[in-house]
Amino acid sequence: MSINPELFPVISPVAAHTARSQISVIIPTYNRVDYLSNCLNSVLSQALPKEQMQIIVVDDCSSLNKQMDIQSIIEKVGDGRIEFYRNSQNLGNAATFNVGINLAHGEWIHILHDDDWVLPQFYSTIQKIIESHSNQVNLSIEATEIEIGAIFCRYVTADCDNNWLGMSQLHLHKAGILPNWLYTVATNNPIAPPAVIVRRKAYEYLGGFYCGFISSNSEDWDMYKRIASFYDWWFEPQVLACYRQHSQSITNQNAKLGLRTADLRTNIEISYDYLPLDIRDDLTAIAKRNYALLAFKRALSYFEANNFDAGLVEIREGLKTSSEPSVVNLLFKEVLIHAIAEPLRAVIAELLIDLTSLNDL
Repeated sequence: MSINPELFPVISPVAAHTARSQISVIIPTYNRVDYLSNCLNSVLSQALPKEQMQIIVVDDCSSLNKQMDIQSIIEKVGDGRIEFYRNSQNLGNAATFNVGINLAHGEWIHILHDDDWVLPQFYSTIQKIIESHSNQVNLSIEATEIEIGAIFCRYVTADCDNNWLGMSQLHLHKAGILPNWLYTVATNNPIAPPAVIVRRKAYEYLGGFYCGFISSNSEDWDMYKRIASFYDWWFEPQVLACYRQHSQSITNQNAKLGLRTADLRTNIEISYDYLPLDIRDDLTAIAKRNYALLAFKRALSYFEANNFDAGLVEIREGLKTSSEPSVVNLLFKEVLIHAIAEPLRAVIAELLIDLTSLNDL
């Protein structure tokens, strides 16, 4: 198992003799200010001393008016604690994350999207974990001592008005290293970005975020899989972060176009090369099946909203992801059995006449 350096941008080590903070908080933003104050205040209200915590807002070349608004918010709430960097051109999410990582001098890096936020004691809890387990190592990588690569906590999802919608899975009742975590994260992504903090050395070793995805969040899942392929993950069961779901999100916009499912399929294919050789076939097959079924469920939601074009796109993308018999069986049992899907049954049947043609869909 190895990392392809041509796929993943280089993350350079921090320059020698640079004063290092313990944590760098990177807040990427682009043409959106509605939630930025809430995000920044959630960090500043519990910020560690300046020598221990670096805070950077990275603007992905917002329009001039939005840039001025962003800088105004930073000046108003930042009290001199927040660094600001603006890309000279729009680079996209993943590349902007990489810019932030290369600007960061912290031992650990927290990428907090501008519409998400952290709850009280997020950073103090993370700091205790870092300091208590700073010497924890994993000896499974070619007999090289590799430290814990990432920490994440339980989180809630929230709507545009900050109302809580749900809570993430409780993976462990007591804080600790997640056993067999790769089996979980390689087949499904149960993590949201605001809950995750990553050791900078892991980025240096594995490379930055892959920049070829179209849909938001695909780059996050790929990174989580890469980290889990080479490092241990630590789980904190306290609910300490909030992940926002709203109609303005890039994720929701791309899902309607089928781009998210297409990206997830590409994501699964990319990770095949760096997953452990003895389990990558099984993990890849399970992941493809999981995300094909998710596409079918999304298609049913579109049918119920009378958006048959979007539903058909999802079914096509789902079948491209996996056309194994059990998946096709569930397509009929869970989606096409509904009366609302009747107008598309003949179309889907034509697609399934010759399964070998699915690669050309």
